[in-house]
Amino acid sequence: MITFTTGSAALLAQLLDQRPALLDAPLNFDSGTQQSRVLTFTRITQEFDCNGMSHTAVIGYRLALAGGDELHINLGDGRVAHCAAR
Repeated sequence: MITFTTGSAALLAQLLDQRPALLDAPLNFDSGTQQSRVLTFTRITQEFDCNGMSHTAVIGYRLALAGGDELHINLGDGRVAHCAAR
């Protein structure tokens, strides 16, 4: 089992991106008040054109949590947003 907090979320997301097999292990987010199981892990990319060449850059990650919450990780500034279910 892997448990992480907002302090380690960006590092964990990059690790999961490099080693997707880690998603086979139970993965839990600890918000400080409760733990939620990670259900899905999605890479957020941005496509852009530079000198006629198409490029794709990873700009963040979205983790869907049990209970309907989502965790958004922005790689540009290392910010983590925990979004409650709507």
